[in-house]
Amino acid sequence: LQLAQETGTQLGGFAIRQGLEVERHPDVVALNTTGALRSGVDVSVSVNGTRLRLLGVHLKSGCFGAPLPGAKSSCQKLKAQLPRLEEWIDARAAAGERFLVLGDFNRHLRTGEAFYSELDDGIPPNADLTLLTDGRKSSCWGGEYPDFIDHIAVSRDAAPWLQECSFAQQLYDDADAPHRRRLSDHRP
Repeated sequence: LQLAQETGTQLGGFAIRQGLEVERHPDVVALNTTGALRSGVDVSVSVNGTRLRLLGVHLKSGCFGAPLPGAKSSCQKLKAQLPRLEEWIDARAAAGERFLVLGDFNRHLRTGEAFYSELDDGIPPNADLTLLTDGRKSSCWGGEYPDFIDHIAVSRDAAPWLQECSFAQQLYDDADAPHRRRLSDHRP
C-alpha cells in the first residue's frame, strides 16, 4: 500500500499487487496549492523490466464543468492546480517515461474541454494523452450522474499498452440500493 505522506481523512494512494517492483517517488506536494488540498502520489511500477510511472490525484472538488478560472473559489483553486499537474506530465514526457495520471480529477474531462486541453497539449510529444473516459457515460444508478469525474490519462508512449474493450464500470445493483448514501459517489 502506497499512501500520500500527509495527514487528513482522505489520503490518495495505490494498492499494488505483491510481486510487482515498486519505486516510490516523493509526493507531488505542488498540487497542494493552498495548504488544504491533497498531494499527488507518485510511484513507478516495473513488470518484467518494463517501467510505468503512475501519479494518483485527488484534485479540488466543486468545479465539475464551470469555466476556469470562474468566480467560484473551487474553480480558482482547481485552476491553480492545473499548471502543477501539467509540470509533472511535461517532466515525465520530456524524460521519455511512459506514464499515466489517474484518480479523482473532480472535473468532467473530455477532448476539447479547457482543463484537459491544457494537459493534453502534446508538448513535449509524449504529453499527447489518451483519456480513457473520453466519450463515455456513466451508467451507475441508472445514469443519474452521467459524467465521470474519475479519469485515467495515458501518455502517448504508454497508449499502445491499452487493451481494446478493457474499460469497464462496476455498477451497483438493487441489493446495494439500501446502502446508497454510504457508498461511493464516484461510479467505479
